[in-house]
Amino acid sequence: MARLSKLELQVQTYDEAYRAGRALVTDQEYDVLRDQLKRKNPNSPVLVETGSGTHLQSLDNGSFLDWQKKIGKTTQLLVQPKIDGCAVAARYVDGRLVKAWTRSGKDITAAMRLVRDFPQLLTEKVDIEVRGELFGVGLSGASSQRLAAGHIRKKVPTVNKRLSFSAFHIFGFDLFNFEDQVMCRLEDLGFKNIASRLLRVGKDEATMIKRMFSQWEDSFLWSQYPTDGLVVKVNDRKLQAKLDKQAKTAPLWAFAIKNWQ
Repeated sequence: MARLSKLELQVQTYDEAYRAGRALVTDQEYDVLRDQLKRKNPNSPVLVETGSGTHLQSLDNGSFLDWQKKIGKTTQLLVQPKIDGCAVAARYVDGRLVKAWTRSGKDITAAMRLVRDFPQLLTEKVDIEVRGELFGVGLSGASSQRLAAGHIRKKVPTVNKRLSFSAFHIFGFDLFNFEDQVMCRLEDLGFKNIASRLLRVGKDEATMIKRMFSQWEDSFLWSQYPTDGLVVKVNDRKLQAKLDKQAKTAPLWAFAIKNWQ
């Protein structure tokens, strides 16, 4: 086996520490290093070992129009509520839950086994990693986040019927061409589905999303969930992969809208 470079050893070391729940650098610092490695050696064995999606990246937010210029207008967009809770990732092997962890890498498998709608056994025997949000049902955003955070911090967690989980993404899943198909796949596997809106090519996306944002602000859209904005995603998975190569510290194919600029 070829000798690993200093950069490869860094990425490998930080990833192993993260998986063990001992994060040595922030998500942003890790993402910068991994992106440097992708540019210098896209075929590095370390990139295969660490995999995509191991770390839960935060989304950029700001001006939708500025983001739209970066991705281009000729693509479908998927719009979802931005749930205010705690980001959670989970790994399933042969359809069974084997590990769940937080953004910082803390193992919270025991706590997630006590969330009523978090699947312990999927409907099919597949090996996947998913990302989603743990949140409080019927609570405001701040209260939802506190309830979720308190649950996963407990040394001896207990069942809490006010907690719920919704999956939003499958890491490294290449069988589908579009993100809305992935959302359907998640539901088929047993995950709770939060409604999405698909904007097709040819429509005035900025006007439509601005209208949706206004409806959300006035509590006419997704008011049943604790939210702090909207998430807009590029629906085309091949374009997602292409945009990922341009990304620096956050995914470029997804964007959070917390206020309209």
